[in-house]
Amino acid sequence: LNKIAANKMYYAFIIGVNQEWPEQRTSHGDKALAFCLSRHCCLPRENKIELFDDRATRSNVLAALENLLDYRNSKVNGKNGGSGSVRSNGEEDTLLFYYGGHGKRDEFCTHTTCEAGDEEWLKHNDIIELLERKFHGGKVWALVDCCHSGGFGEAVMEKCNASNRSLNVQYGCIMSTPAPYTAGEEWTMTECFIKAFRGELQCSKDLQYLSKTPCSILNENTTHATTNTISPNFRPTFSQVIDFLSDEMARIKNERLCTLFCGRDMENGTHLNRPCVFSENDLLPCHGSRSNLLTVTSSSNHNQHQIGRDTRWMDPFIRKKFSVNDEIFIKWNGLSTSLDVDNSNSDEELNPRFMLGWFPGRILSLLEKEEGDATTQVLIEVRDEISQSRWTIIQQIGSSGQFCPKNVLAGLPFGFGLDPQKCATSVARMARNLAYIDTSLPPWTRVSVLWTDGEYYDASTLCPTEIEWEKGMECQTVGPSVVVEWDEDETISIVPLSSCIVLDANRASFQTSILHDREKIQLAMKGQRMDAEKRIYSPLVAMMESFSSSGKSLQENRPPFDRLAGDEENCSWEAYDAEDCKWLPVQLMNNIDVKFLPLEVLAYHMCYRESGRYSVVFWEDDSVLSVVPNSFLRLRSKKQEKSDDFNETHMDEYASSTEFESLAPEYTTCKDDANVLCNSFRLGVLVLSFWLGCLVGSATQKSRR
Repeated sequence: LNKIAANKMYYAFIIGVNQEWPEQRTSHGDKALAFCLSRHCCLPRENKIELFDDRATRSNVLAALENLLDYRNSKVNGKNGGSGSVRSNGEEDTLLFYYGGHGKRDEFCTHTTCEAGDEEWLKHNDIIELLERKFHGGKVWALVDCCHSGGFGEAVMEKCNASNRSLNVQYGCIMSTPAPYTAGEEWTMTECFIKAFRGELQCSKDLQYLSKTPCSILNENTTHATTNTISPNFRPTFSQVIDFLSDEMARIKNERLCTLFCGRDMENGTHLNRPCVFSENDLLPCHGSRSNLLTVTSSSNHNQHQIGRDTRWMDPFIRKKFSVNDEIFIKWNGLSTSLDVDNSNSDEELNPRFMLGWFPGRILSLLEKEEGDATTQVLIEVRDEISQSRWTIIQQIGSSGQFCPKNVLAGLPFGFGLDPQKCATSVARMARNLAYIDTSLPPWTRVSVLWTDGEYYDASTLCPTEIEWEKGMECQTVGPSVVVEWDEDETISIVPLSSCIVLDANRASFQTSILHDREKIQLAMKGQRMDAEKRIYSPLVAMMESFSSSGKSLQENRPPFDRLAGDEENCSWEAYDAEDCKWLPVQLMNNIDVKFLPLEVLAYHMCYRESGRYSVVFWEDDSVLSVVPNSFLRLRSKKQEKSDDFNETHMDEYASSTEFESLAPEYTTCKDDANVLCNSFRLGVLVLSFWLGCLVGSATQKSRR
């Protein structure tokens, strides 16, 4: 143990700029983490620096971090009384860099920027440059718990590419949310690592929770628990903790955890397969820590086990049927997967085997097997936004048509990656200009775009639900448009589909064809624009074209169900609110003629990834009219006990989108003429109230997510 301690040193640098929730900070937030490192991990005082609130100015942060790194280097180089004589290079040294507070995509908030604004924000690149200069050979675990935290991973990846993948430091970045997203109030990610470092997370058959434990108790025979029946309790590895945390972030905060691993031992899984501890004395009991009660292991056998968790939050997003080009999310743990992987479309240096977490993806094809075989193979493309890589996997579908493991979700399990109101407003404004977003080109398709200056510029298409919609983000050209991200400066624009040419693998052949056939290509594009101008003759036509290109359609005057659970008069509808993880009461408005619906109502379809049928609903809690996928609806009896908490609802009442399609098309009603007249009057009042709400001040209303 003395030899291990002499060759492996741990350091920690903690920044906390968040005074909104003082009690949470000391119980399971940034201050609790600092206490855990001292009390339970026995980290020496000189190896840890913590800066909170008024001490966490930009100048203080950079100076303190440099001092800590200089101290470490003095130990490695044998100064301070020769203490570094045994430690020749410090390759086993580990630094925990933690930031908890407020953030932007490329910078952290410091005390002065939050309070007075008289000092610059702390740039991610400032931190990375300092680590690259003064932490040679070491590994950094970067825990970033703030809004837009995925931007830190983007900065690391940018540095990695600029150095031709020759970084001086190995990085393991764990970030609470993707770069475009904001984060919620809870310190879920921070709390998870506090529990892990204290030895309170175990690989066992018992379900384990972070701060938000559901009130209902799972039955011992439940199928919603992802556990392995094993007798001993194992100390989990970093990989297992991250896998557990990615599910808990979704269950508690409706957020998607992001990760990035750079460096040889990070990418090959060496560090990720080690026990999740942070102490040079990690094999010894420390100050009442439970470390001595658990088996610490990183054997290959250990990777077969998981931390028990509650997976009922997934149920509204599990589908029994998928179609080609459906946008999905897939749970991926490259270190333990047994799925067939093809990363021929990825950067050859990026191996999906070290990717961890939930990733966006797309169904490429459904491959039927031989006659008599009850299973179907599904080819899925998986994307990682931070490393800009993608790979394909083959997933088996069982005889029932459902994915066997709970690792593929549809819908919005992680909420909206955009502001729904801004998105709907922009899409409606485009429709009034007879333009619409065409999603027939899959996300991340490589294209060359003919710009207004007559030159071609390379870009990649994006999924409309993964961008930040801002004012002015619409195309003025009539007809179909696509959302692209430019290679040159990574900005986002909406461009005419007719101006995009899909690139093949041979970029040189494209350049040659442009030189010889530029005039021919431009004439073809002009013809496409003229054809669009003939077809798109009204804003409503433009809006319905956007539905069609996305594989969506309106339910129209047909209810999603043709069989009702009990008496129709005692039943009501609920729709799933992806923002608050709640089922909320709604009224179906499918019998409103589409030409009487405001464009902003129809434009809400762009906020969802789902293909298939959509229904018009009126949200009773805030009097908002919108459209939602049928898979976000369920029928519920008024006699049943109502609950707003998703974790307390009975999931057997949930109806998936394929159940709508499998029911008989005939729908019988028992309403007399008086009821029909009453409903017509009510519809008129609801539409009128919606318009009045828009005029009085729609900005004050809660955005429907």
